[in-house]
Amino acid sequence: KYRFELSIAKGDDQTESAVTKQAAVSESAQRLQKYIGKYPREMFKNEPAIMKRLKVLLGKDYNLLEPNMDVQGPIQLEEGGLVMEGNAQHAGGVEDAYLEITLLDDRLHCAIRSGDFGGKLKRFSEDPQNMPAFIREIE
Repeated sequence: KYRFELSIAKGDDQTESAVTKQAAVSESAQRLQKYIGKYPREMFKNEPAIMKRLKVLLGKDYNLLEPNMDVQGPIQLEEGGLVMEGNAQHAGGVEDAYLEITLLDDRLHCAIRSGDFGGKLKRFSEDPQNMPAFIREIE
């Protein structure tokens, strides 16, 4: 399944081909796609690497994610990304969270609305220049 190309030019080492990179992306996408239609808490429980990356991405605001995803909808596939959203119990529209994992590049994008931010929405992204519309267009 993996193919490596060896470059003969002086000083070059073995390099990863586009085919290899695509295979790796496909494996990650396949693994995560099994969560479509399931609730985010199941993915969070079974994918500790994602939780670790979310902690790094959100920093001190990570503690807002869990309560703001307490009431969750199932994970959906939208425009090449796994999207999930939720809110704190009895606080929809005031304390909520949104997460997208883009399958092509396996990047995390998140938005949290909280009283800690004056009721405003704060966005987080591993790739801010390519933040997907789902996160970018939340009001």
